[in-house]
Order: sequence, then C-alpha cells, then structure tokens
Amino acid sequence: MRKLLTVAAVAGALAAGSVVFAAPPPQVAPPAPIRVAPPPALAPEPVASSGAPWSDDAAATTLQRLLRDRGYGEDVLFGPMAAWAPGDGGYLAAPRTGDPRLDAPLGERPAGAWFVYTNAGGFWIWDYGAAAPADRLAEILEASRARRAGLLGAPD
Repeated sequence: MRKLLTVAAVAGALAAGSVVFAAPPPQVAPPAPIRVAPPPALAPEPVASSGAPWSDDAAATTLQRLLRDRGYGEDVLFGPMAAWAPGDGGYLAAPRTGDPRLDAPLGERPAGAWFVYTNAGGFWIWDYGAAAPADRLAEILEASRARRAGLLGAPD
C-alpha cells in the first residue's frame, strides 16, 4: 500500500508539473532597430592633413612628386600643370587635347579631390597623397607606364 501511495504521489506531482510547463512562454519584445548615424558633412574647403588649406601649387607639387615616383618623364613633371579645387567645375571647360574620346572624364568627381591637368592628362589628387587618372588620356598613359614597368621588371 505504501508503494501505491508513493507511486500515486509521484504521478500527481508530475501531472501538476506538466501543467506548469504547458503555459505559453513569456512575451519578449523585439530588438530595437539599429540607428545609423548620418554621413558627415563634407568640408567646403579642402584641408591638408597638416590642417592648412591646400592651394593650387600644393596640389600640383604633390601630383608632380607622385608622377615622378611612378616613372613619368620630364615632359610631364616639368610641363604645365593647372589645378582646380573641389567644387570648382571649371576643369570641365579647360582646353585639353581637343579629342573628346581622350578628354572625357572617367566618372563623377570624387569627394574632396582636386583636379590637376598635366601633359599626361587629368588626375584626381587628394591632400593625403593619393592620385588617380581622371580622364581617358591619363588612364591610357598610366596603363602603358605600368605595362612597360612590368616588362622591364621594375616595381610598379
């Protein structure tokens, strides 16, 4: 009889416990949406890494150094250079080769980039020391220079 009561008590406890587990799980609030900060506003005037505003001469001199390091000749390094600050759209009307296929820009003007025109075409130049071709002429000459350096085994 004692075994029967123990078994009945255990069965009753299990039955009571199963009722507790049959209750729905507690409601959990969905996670809050992630807030993304708006992009920072672009500075109206380009400022060099040193904190001083850049000038046409600083942009041209920086590009001259970069082109020298890339192996361009004296006709480019010591030839005429003209620079336009970010926001100045005058570079689009500047006289160049006269061939629209070579003078066409490679895309929209990058943020914060100066445009410097040389005998090797137009280049985008940034105050932190980077430059990239800005028109088809510069792109062709840059690819030709890199290919020639690769054939000669020179580092690019």
